[in-house]
Amino acid sequence: MTIQQEHFKDSVKGDHVKFYNLYNGEIELEFNSKQHRYYVRGKSIPSVTGITGVSGKEQLIQWAARMAVEHIADRLKPGVPLDEVEIEEMLDGALRAHRRKKEKAATIGTVVHEWIEHYIYFKIDRKNVDMDYPVNEQARNGVISFLKWEKENNVLWHCTEKKIFSKEYGYAGTLDNKATVNGNKCIGDIKTGSGIWKDHFYQLAAYRFAETEETQEDYPGSFILHIPKDGGEVIVYYMDGEDFKHAWKGFLGCFEMYKANKIIEKKLKEIWLKNNP
Repeated sequence: MTIQQEHFKDSVKGDHVKFYNLYNGEIELEFNSKQHRYYVRGKSIPSVTGITGVSGKEQLIQWAARMAVEHIADRLKPGVPLDEVEIEEMLDGALRAHRRKKEKAATIGTVVHEWIEHYIYFKIDRKNVDMDYPVNEQARNGVISFLKWEKENNVLWHCTEKKIFSKEYGYAGTLDNKATVNGNKCIGDIKTGSGIWKDHFYQLAAYRFAETEETQEDYPGSFILHIPKDGGEVIVYYMDGEDFKHAWKGFLGCFEMYKANKIIEKKLKEIWLKNNP
């Protein structure tokens, strides 16, 4: 059980740049946390989340519309007139409602995710961990749900926030954790959002493929751990052999679209520059 070690180089890039030795030192992966970009031998490497981002999330369109409607409904009262300024403010608020909601949810999710990350770090080094729960109620509920799931399962943590790179396909990323759960070797991905979407399965498949490529070990029990913020039960989505095959095909499809998008975007930029000297 080891924690992946990063190392620093004498560099003008700053302490936000870290380097990771992969494949027994054959590959040195550079990660720039400010840019959230990966590099190998100075070349920018596509990230797993960047690649899967092309798949889109159609459900977010409906969600954003619902946030706008709810914002307007809260401010419209029968028989109460609104002047021009109040109407403009209401509509402007409706336009931004989904962004405020998303930013708040992301902040809570970050608190939960970081708490679990530190918990796993400590758990690897020592048997008993004494950490204060988050003060925020929703974040605290998420942590409690996670600990309940861990207690009900035989979980042995191996690492967390591990950098990965696929030599065969040329992508990089950071997997959430590796563990043995109920006797099965797993790569785990923790999600705290409103649900689990198809790109989450694509991401997990990409992490699993790259980690297997480097370690030559399989992780048949890989899973997505969906942690609710209302104190409800954790939902575990296991990726078996057939699911992995489909998710891996989905990731490769996203990768092809990602590369095609880059080519077309470059062409469009050339056309724009040519016509706007």
